Amino acid sequence: MIPQKAAGWRIGLVSNITAETQLQWPGGPLAPYFDTTAFSAEVGAAKPEPAIYLTACTALGAEPTDCLYVGDGSDGELAGAAALGMQVLRTTEHADSDPSWNGLSVDQYRLLREYL
Repeated sequence: MIPQKAAGWRIGLVSNITAETQLQWPGGPLAPYFDTTAFSAEVGAAKPEPAIYLTACTALGAEPTDCLYVGDGSDGELAGAAALGMQVLRTTEHADSDPSWNGLSVDQYRLLREYL
């Protein structure tokens, strides 16, 4: 278990994926790290549409303004999350899909703890 989950943090995943990938998710190695998922194939909406973020928020029992959204910026996700009032943090360790983002950024996942 990652430290944030052990500390009581609820963690959701918002992802634009195919139905095939969604079916593989439950048995995958990352599934235990998340309390809920909002997959585009299931929700019927994709980032940056509000419905996909709101699905995750509802499942977590949280308002968007109470959430920290972390992503590399693909699919306009950072602006989509910010438009709902989420605090947004861009990561660049594995990909930098939105170099024009001028909000908070970290270049290593281990630095996320500073924002939690």
